[in-house]
Amino acid sequence: MSWWDIAGVALTVAVFGGGAVWVLTAKVPAMASVEEYRTDERLWEELRTQGVRTEAVVRRLTRPQNRLGTSGRTAYTVAAVDLLLSFRDGQGVEREASVSTFIEADLLTNFFVGKTVAIVYSAHDPDIAAIDRERTLLEIPATPPR
Repeated sequence: MSWWDIAGVALTVAVFGGGAVWVLTAKVPAMASVEEYRTDERLWEELRTQGVRTEAVVRRLTRPQNRLGTSGRTAYTVAAVDLLLSFRDGQGVEREASVSTFIEADLLTNFFVGKTVAIVYSAHDPDIAAIDRERTLLEIPATPPR
């Protein structure tokens, strides 16, 4: 085997390998991850004691393209949902917040455009908001052991 043969094989592998990587990263839409949709719960934990509680109206409700679902804390199946919410802050200014969260599959029908949901937002930055899990049911609680 001559060095021309080796160079030809190496060039072919580089071109097709690089093309495959480009196709997989540039042409395929990013898939939603469980971690993205757990962020709302962590944010609520931070805001629940110092945030401002109010109500918001669901303006848009969508599911990620890959229809992400997993097991919840107490639910067997929770579905990833992207919500666009509108609310008025303490100054009366109309705000919008995008919230990506998990909702138990059996409760999805309770969320629709026009539905009012409880939220909590940051007093310092009203654009940061999370679903208020103390006032809006996202998962049906488990029955305690008897």
